[in-house]
Amino acid sequence: MSYHDIAELHDTRRIVRCALFEQLPYSQHMESRGLLERK
Repeated sequence: MSYHDIAELHDTRRIVRCALFEQLPYSQHMESRGLLERK
């Protein structure tokens, strides 16, 4: 999910947990995962 996807869900969901993962150690790229639940 991107920032824009999360922004659209802001009224109906909340972020419970989130994490960043460095899949490609020698790049500036980061992966993110989040757990959302209904408000």
